Amino acid sequence: MKIIADHKILQECFEQLSKIPYAGRGPVQSSFLIVFDENKLEVFVDDGYVAIKKTIPTSEKIKITGAGKFMVKAYILNELIKSFSDTVEISLPEEKVVCLNSGNSKNQINLISSESWSEFPHLSTGVEIKISADQIRSINNQVAFAAEKQEAREIYQGINFRTKDGILAIAATDNQRIAYKKISLNTSVQIDATIPARSFAEIYRQITIEPTQQEIVFIFEETQLSIQLSPNVTIVSQLSQENYPDVGEHINLIPMTTVTCDKKQLIRALNRISIVCDRELLPSTKITISSNQISLASPKNMQTGFSEEIIEAQVNGKTQSASLRIKFILQAIQSIEGERIKIEFSADNGAIIIHEENKKDIVHLILPFWEH
Repeated sequence: MKIIADHKILQECFEQLSKIPYAGRGPVQSSFLIVFDENKLEVFVDDGYVAIKKTIPTSEKIKITGAGKFMVKAYILNELIKSFSDTVEISLPEEKVVCLNSGNSKNQINLISSESWSEFPHLSTGVEIKISADQIRSINNQVAFAAEKQEAREIYQGINFRTKDGILAIAATDNQRIAYKKISLNTSVQIDATIPARSFAEIYRQITIEPTQQEIVFIFEETQLSIQLSPNVTIVSQLSQENYPDVGEHINLIPMTTVTCDKKQLIRALNRISIVCDRELLPSTKITISSNQISLASPKNMQTGFSEEIIEAQVNGKTQSASLRIKFILQAIQSIEGERIKIEFSADNGAIIIHEENKKDIVHLILPFWEH
């Protein structure tokens, strides 16, 4: 049993998959499983949340004799392959080691038992939707950043996909803000599923690496999601079993005051305010809306000082003010594509809604920040 391959094709493969094994601690979660025959080499990774299979068909750049499989520590294999600059020869001379040779470099790597590796999951049935690679990129840039980062609140550690009347609504929240995006679908299927944030991050990372099709099929089953990213890459992710709240109802609040302004001007003003804020605290700003202007002010601080900005705006309604985290406002505004944005002040809980001036396909809700 022998694999002879161009070092670059192996380097690209293992580097593409290397982020997943490093996230795990157990034998399976920190290893590559490699299965091969005379037609192809398959590399599997699985961190318990997301599993990926990468297939390399045999060609002039990779030739295989015999068939077999082995499991090896991912970081050892990846780092050795990265260091090679010549053709790589992989062989299994005995049961417990794999030989990894290139030029004058000769290496014997101890194998890990593959008995604990579960069979790679396959989905034959499920609810299908098609999402383009560009739409997945926009979900990452416009929604995913709002997902909860703290492990204590698992219910919010994901990106929720929910369909209704041919519209796919994607939402993320950390209970202090909501990011919400709508995409039109050519189907009326019903989906309510939450992809763990770490799984979605890996799906997005793979899309930035792997040449993908124009439309990618997402197959949702009760407990897992399957994606055929390309003919040679399959991704399977566990779905969260928590009941994700329907956050869409919270973004349709009746505003007391609305204000429209230039997006770039507001971003520049917020960046200047953040420079003066105390970095040891959560940088925040007080936004005050009055006649035809937005006033931004940093908290007064004995160590760093004070900053204030005035921006011209179109205001409809009475004077309003709220203290908000600068990071949340900036992330929301920067995710909006248009040149002008609209900010709505809610009468219910002091929250603000941010969206493009004449569109609501991307909406952000931010709760006020109560400083102690």
